[in-house]
Amino acid sequence: MDDEVVFEFQQDFSGGEDSFRSPTLIEPNQCQHLLNMMVRDNYEARTRPGADAIPTAATLPIANATAVYALRYFQIPAHSQLVAAVNVGGTGHLLSLEANVWSDLNLVGSYPAGFPNSPDTRLAMAQGIDTLLISDGVGQGVIWDGAAFTQTGAANNANFPIGATILAWFGGCMWASGVASQPDGIWASKSLAFSAGNWDATLRQFRVGGGDGDPIVALAPMQENTMAILKRNSVWQLSYSPEKDAAAATFLTANIARQALSYGIGCVGRDAWCAYGNDILFMAQDGVRSVQRMQAAAGQWQLIPPISQPIQPIIKRINQAAWDKIVAIKYQEFAMFFVPLDNSLTNNYCLVYNGQLQKWMGAWTNWKANCVELTRFSGLQRFVFGDTSGYVNQWKDLNSNTDDATYQDNGIGYPSQVSTRSFQFNEPIVSKNAWNAVMRFTSGNAALSLGWYADSALAKTWNGTFNPTGDILGVGTLPFLLASTSPIKVTKGLRGLAAFSEAYVSIQCNSGWFWLRNVTVSAQVNPLKEAS
Repeated sequence: MDDEVVFEFQQDFSGGEDSFRSPTLIEPNQCQHLLNMMVRDNYEARTRPGADAIPTAATLPIANATAVYALRYFQIPAHSQLVAAVNVGGTGHLLSLEANVWSDLNLVGSYPAGFPNSPDTRLAMAQGIDTLLISDGVGQGVIWDGAAFTQTGAANNANFPIGATILAWFGGCMWASGVASQPDGIWASKSLAFSAGNWDATLRQFRVGGGDGDPIVALAPMQENTMAILKRNSVWQLSYSPEKDAAAATFLTANIARQALSYGIGCVGRDAWCAYGNDILFMAQDGVRSVQRMQAAAGQWQLIPPISQPIQPIIKRINQAAWDKIVAIKYQEFAMFFVPLDNSLTNNYCLVYNGQLQKWMGAWTNWKANCVELTRFSGLQRFVFGDTSGYVNQWKDLNSNTDDATYQDNGIGYPSQVSTRSFQFNEPIVSKNAWNAVMRFTSGNAALSLGWYADSALAKTWNGTFNPTGDILGVGTLPFLLASTSPIKVTKGLRGLAAFSEAYVSIQCNSGWFWLRNVTVSAQVNPLKEAS
């Protein structure tokens, strides 16, 4: 009883998750596990907001919709629309959300018969010249101007390449790739024109890699006339100068430069990348990598090692059989990668990277996104995703952060969890006797399960109820009920438990929400005794 009480602190959570290193070796502001949590201002660990179907959570976009496979926000002076490719009762439909109302574009008089070829096609879409080019990878492409459709023409050298599954608008041209008969080929339309007759498969088409057998997976436009060509097993840089493209005959000689940045590593899927600042983040076979500008060489780019090492145990669980389903997007400070874990053939987890903190927020569950997009209705950027149930959902990050409904996905709650780093009280060898734990919350409304894990085994759980002032009302059989709109401190004694070497605190709930400010734990360190 004469031993001094020593303390360990988790003062904030700005380090995000590091589940790769031993929980005793991670930084003081890191956690070994975060589930459906995010860190923003004040460095608190907060339950992420939920998402609801648009325009209302109570309705599907259209009757009998079973899955949404592609999304593209289309904006011109006359129209602001979210175009969605949806399986409706076994038939592929294009839908348009405008003025908060879904319309079925299959009913437009100029809609091409037989498009798309399959109800489950992940259409490729790209906007340029105030029109939207759409390809199903089988037949002619279609061009949508917000009111009517036109087709890109039958297969010939002067028309859009039939079978293209990859599209990108870059440098005033439409670029196409992913044709099965020439998987390393790229086609570029004429400047500011990609309708029928504005392609040239002789002068405006080229191959990347010289027939090395490595297919192009994605085209990722960057800045300063540069585009990253992400192949299956290599990464290339393409430089294009629109001002030199005065004549088609100069396209391949004076106008296109291709350079390999890396061999042996590539991108796993067409939509498994996003632009973040000046970088391109993409899911490679060994984790999330970045194509970024070299600081010491102007105009030069490099491929850096995986930035996803802190969550590598999750990366290893990604189902390689469904790599091509991965989608990524950058929204606000987050880069989100929707991935299929374990045996899932559809995306069932979201891996979240906070680029401002340059840390990983762990995993988000309950969002089964097939496709992702950013809308700009009324000039307000919002993140939306299409899921495997026929919903187009909008993230409620701008909703009231103290409204319980904000923390539900279409009316359904989801779990949240924080597991701190393991505390050794600066003594990795000797044993300790736990004294107490103090958890400070900013606010929340959830039935919390609080656990003390000593040497990886659950040693104690706590039960009780808090009212909005933070007082403990009593002890019951249920987890702590946190219902507070003001800061609250929870102190629990740990004396009498078995001695331990390392220990951590876990805070979780099955539904509801909480904001965790910090965690403090204390223990008595048992001194080493000399052998007699």
